Amino acid sequence: MIPQTGTVFLNDLYRRARFDGRMQLGETTVIAALAGGLSRVRLDEYGVLSLASLSSGLFAAAVAVLIWLALGGLLQHWGREKCRAYVANLLTETGLLYLVLEHDPHEALRPLSRRENWMRLKLNPAAGIDFRGRMLAFLRTYPACAQALGFHPFPLVLRWIGRTLDYLMIAMVGVFAWLVYANVLNALAYGLVISPGVQLAAWAVLALLLARSTVGMARRCGLWLSLTDILQGDVDRGKAMLARG
Repeated sequence: MIPQTGTVFLNDLYRRARFDGRMQLGETTVIAALAGGLSRVRLDEYGVLSLASLSSGLFAAAVAVLIWLALGGLLQHWGREKCRAYVANLLTETGLLYLVLEHDPHEALRPLSRRENWMRLKLNPAAGIDFRGRMLAFLRTYPACAQALGFHPFPLVLRWIGRTLDYLMIAMVGVFAWLVYANVLNALAYGLVISPGVQLAAWAVLALLLARSTVGMARRCGLWLSLTDILQGDVDRGKAMLARG
């Protein structure tokens, strides 16, 4: 493999962060569209699936796409920029980036040291870690490195949002499971009739899953972009200020 200079690596990292964010939004939009279209599928008392009408299915899919593009796109952009600013400030104000760029890892960054040793053993026992390898090791161990220095790796608001989404998702999965169980008992006793609550609970679970995925992507892209902001700057992505091959 041809070694990458710091400039090339940071340019690729910037483009990858942008591409991954757009790709995640596109994939979740497709999921929302499918869920919207399937919401018009009905199950009769004999267990036969039928679509109310093609136009109603397409309309429901279009509504789901518009809602998710607005909410999901806003959540991803806001979360990414929030994380981007927070991590950039943390890397510079705490000296964490200085420790990462040192030739010998600081004792406080034991997670990074372990990662670098593993990469060195995997690639070549006698080879050192170049800039690209060092940055990849740091990106994978950033939360542990930040916590080792006594700092939270991501903004408080994103931590609360992520935690809230996790709790809500656990609660809604429980509600969905209970509703399915109740409908199964009702079907065994009186006939197959799916209550509207099952569909609403399924929608809620799906929306929470998509939101949680979006928050995770925003945090990852924010971390990547913060590194390129510091080492390259916002003006000219073709000239790295600190990165060298």
